[in-house]
Amino acid sequence: MKLDKKTMLPIAVTAVVTIVVIAAINNVDALESVKKQLNGDKGWF
Repeated sequence: MKLDKKTMLPIAVTAVVTIVVIAAINNVDALESVKKQLNGDKGWF
């Protein structure tokens, strides 16, 4: 797959959105249980 601007843009947008969502979850106390699952306290990873 050739990486040009057309293919890089959706990849970059997806990466940024993912990072923002994870940062938001880590900063919102109401989502404490989600944060614990994501960070491994309850155990997906």
